[in-house]
Amino acid sequence: MKKIRTYQDFQRNFPTEEACFQYLIKVKWPNGFQCPKCGNTKAYHIKKRKIFALPPEISIEDLPDRNAPVPYEIQRVFIDNKRQLSNDAEFIFDLNADFIWRIQDGKNEYIIDYNRNELKVYKRVHIFQCTSQVCRRQTSVTAGTIMHKTHIPLLTWFYTIFLMSVNKKGISSKQLQGMINVSSKTAWYLTHRIRQAMTHKLSNLPLKGIIQTDEAYFGGKGKGKRGRGAVKKQPVVIGVEERSKMINDEPTVIVGRALMMVVDNVSANELVDGFIETHVQPGSMVKSDGWVGYSSLDPTKFKHHVKTASEDPDRTHLKLAHQIIGNVKNWLRGIFHGAVGKHLQRYLTEFTYRLNRRNRVETIFGRLVRNLLLGEPVLYRQLINCEV
Repeated sequence: MKKIRTYQDFQRNFPTEEACFQYLIKVKWPNGFQCPKCGNTKAYHIKKRKIFALPPEISIEDLPDRNAPVPYEIQRVFIDNKRQLSNDAEFIFDLNADFIWRIQDGKNEYIIDYNRNELKVYKRVHIFQCTSQVCRRQTSVTAGTIMHKTHIPLLTWFYTIFLMSVNKKGISSKQLQGMINVSSKTAWYLTHRIRQAMTHKLSNLPLKGIIQTDEAYFGGKGKGKRGRGAVKKQPVVIGVEERSKMINDEPTVIVGRALMMVVDNVSANELVDGFIETHVQPGSMVKSDGWVGYSSLDPTKFKHHVKTASEDPDRTHLKLAHQIIGNVKNWLRGIFHGAVGKHLQRYLTEFTYRLNRRNRVETIFGRLVRNLLLGEPVLYRQLINCEV
């Protein structure tokens, strides 16, 4: 797994689309190819597929011998074959590459090759076909993953993953839209698929040790009651591990791992059964305020340390939990201007994903790529309707 901590690391390891493709192969099939249908370990690598032949009046001498805009004559041939090239399409000439003449148009890469006395145009593909005569299943490195059927270049995927994992504050889809030159819908879909990968079970192990738990309400400022019982606000329960660290030769309690979960209400059913029983390891000590929702905590599974507000005038009992709540609210206001709505859970997961790996920043990128390949395909409709 590559260690990516700085932008220089990213550029050095992933300078091209091909480098991203080769990395995905190593992550998805660390022990070599395996057919998803029959389990066969051998495959043919299909690199190109013919789409049409250039007319005989276009010869090799007409092709540029340097990187340049796509010649008008070739653009016309693409149009005649119902394949419109974008204005950013570039003709690439490289004597050291597998294919000397190429046209790069976003994710799509076209190859011009001389075959059987005529110039033919192929589309660059990366398809693996099982060698079994019975199976012959064709698959790709992104098939069946969160990146399934993506039309976004792998280099763009990797750059966005880098920005959302290594960058301490992440990035909004609006800002990303201008950086990678895509529509707002594409940027939103891309970032939310990456957030979905952060929810993978391998990334959210149970909290253990001494856990501070509290609730918070999200939804911006409004009239009426604040805190528990607030109207038109989304309740969230948070759990934060306490860890001890020597600072100036004195033991100091600092933030360990944290998890946050959107709940329907702050009843015992949501706080204890829904959050603590699921996300806290048995044998841990749970620290809470005097809220009745925690009273049903099973004493045979968890130790329970309760302090009401009147018993904690210095506000130190749940200091770490309050600190994280304040940080995540400031983050949502600063980066997304608070406009997260019904998708709040994925944003909270993104925040805690980076927080829990802040001491292992160089591994975040590689683990997130792994999660993208382990996850199942996610449709835009499923994300927009919060069906996943």
